[in-house]
Amino acid sequence: MALHFRNRLTLTISFLVFLTVAAITVSVAVILARDLVRQYQGTGAILTQVANRNIEYGLTLPPLVHQHIQRRMILQANAVAELVAAAESNERISHEDLSEILKRMVAGAYALEAAPMFDEIRVTDEDGRVIASTDGIDYTFGRGAKDFGQSTDFLRLLEPGPIEPVRQALQPRQLDGKYFMYVGVTGVDRPRIVQVGISAASLDASTSVFQVQDFLERFNLESFRRLMVVADDGALLAVVEPPEEAEKNAAVRARVSAVGKEYLAEENAAALSMTVETSNETFADIGVFTRMAGFEGQPPSALFIQHKTQEHIAHIVSRVLLVVTIGSVMILLGILVGMFVSQGLSEPLVALSKGAREFGQGNLNYRLYLKRKDEFQSLAQAYNTMAISLQEYMHELEQETARRERLESEVRIASDVQRALLPERSPKVEALSVIGWSQPSREVGGDFYDFIELGDGNFGVALGDATGKGISAALMITECASILRTLASDLFRPGELLARTNGEFYHRIVQTHKFVTLSLIVFDPVAGKATYASAGHPPPILVRHAAGKTELLTSRASFPLGIADAVPYTESEVSLEPGDVIVAYSDGFTDAQNHESELFGESRIVSLLEDVAGEPVASIGRALRGGVERHMNGKEPIDDMTMVAVGYRMDSVDRASD
Repeated sequence: MALHFRNRLTLTISFLVFLTVAAITVSVAVILARDLVRQYQGTGAILTQVANRNIEYGLTLPPLVHQHIQRRMILQANAVAELVAAAESNERISHEDLSEILKRMVAGAYALEAAPMFDEIRVTDEDGRVIASTDGIDYTFGRGAKDFGQSTDFLRLLEPGPIEPVRQALQPRQLDGKYFMYVGVTGVDRPRIVQVGISAASLDASTSVFQVQDFLERFNLESFRRLMVVADDGALLAVVEPPEEAEKNAAVRARVSAVGKEYLAEENAAALSMTVETSNETFADIGVFTRMAGFEGQPPSALFIQHKTQEHIAHIVSRVLLVVTIGSVMILLGILVGMFVSQGLSEPLVALSKGAREFGQGNLNYRLYLKRKDEFQSLAQAYNTMAISLQEYMHELEQETARRERLESEVRIASDVQRALLPERSPKVEALSVIGWSQPSREVGGDFYDFIELGDGNFGVALGDATGKGISAALMITECASILRTLASDLFRPGELLARTNGEFYHRIVQTHKFVTLSLIVFDPVAGKATYASAGHPPPILVRHAAGKTELLTSRASFPLGIADAVPYTESEVSLEPGDVIVAYSDGFTDAQNHESELFGESRIVSLLEDVAGEPVASIGRALRGGVERHMNGKEPIDDMTMVAVGYRMDSVDRASD
């Protein structure tokens, strides 16, 4: 005789509950027992990752520690440079007094810290002669470099202009053979050498916290029975073990040393487990070896962790008994619940099944109606609500899709309009070769450039960059370019033109709190001159054909356009020789990053332009774009990139080369 649905449902629920409880019980017992060693190995691997950096990396005094110390030394050197500048402005402080001050600084560093960050300080004048020091050694930088080999690297600090600090790795001094690490900076108000050195002994004191034994002793033995670090020759580099097992400690050490040596002899060996007998316990403990790679060519070592296995097994047994107890109660409750639940499930199932089938076939107009006051009625109402919500969602999705398509169309139109506002082609100007290029980082950008024909045969080049990106930045540059071109019909001087443009632009966008940086260059081809002014924009670069060198066309700094009203802009003038090229660019070039987040930077631009000095303007433009593209190596630009290059009398240079 066939069983009714509710009886089958009751038996099914009861059987499923029984199977679930049985499966959970067996799984807990088997999985926890069989994976105990694997769990130990995972613990060892995690602890090895934590310990390896502190043990191997710390003991070998890695360059990272030295770099951190060098940074602090550079800060000290800069402070000394400021002190020297202040002392020389006071005629009552002699160089001998300055040496005494520096000696007190070193003594103070020793008094305040167990491991001071510098041991000696030396200061020179513009000729490299020592004027103050803490060691009393008197020699001149650059004279007798063979006797003082470390001084050679510091000679560039005597050159004019901003210079990066000099860093020297730890090495022996030819003066006395002692190991020292030095850094140096130039002076604050004049070229000089401010040198700060630290001895190998002070460096060792700074890294003493990386000792193996000190590191292991920080772990709590309540979690593990024993911790050891084994070298590749079997030597125990560090041992942390319970003192109450003194009788077994010697035997365990010998066995761990032997097994660890064999384990390290096998390259790429997986984690190794071994048993260790303990006092007054039924089960032996399990110990795990994990490999720690040697740092910078050092031999590998192994971390041995002896776990408290008996405590873990007892914990597993207690959890299995708890699962069995709870499972038995669940089986009884499942039988009772199944009997009650099955009675109420039979009737509405057919209606729910039909509703689900209609709903699954896409008939969202179908509705479920159940004359019940229980969960099935709520489920039917949920089906109905879901159908209504889906209908509304599909309608909203259609509208949102239409709005998105309209927005994308408007963005494409804005991009086309912006490209149309840029010069369509390079103008033909007597004695000048002109090119321009712009690449937005989005559909529309915040950069622009323009070529302006001025009166008296003059020719203007403008390159600007608006704050922000996207459509808002595009509107800003459109407004700024329009004002600039309108005023250029009456004004020929770049400083005056920038001032008038800023006044008009400020009153129109003051409420937006935005601004535009702008570089403006006016060329006089007849006189061979270029007059330039800047509104907070990176300075253009003049590439000299004859010398093959570059010059930054810097002018007195002034506010970008739109920040303040009535701002004066200072203009500067430079003479041009045949073959000279002026390159203006936006900060999208200097801020271009590769996949390691390294900036392209101004120095790379200068080096690249010097390599192509004397080549046609078009070749210079291609070289600059190609250089930044190779640096990014396929990475998307984070900012708009725009450049303009203007060459003076390039045809005469080409004829001369022929």
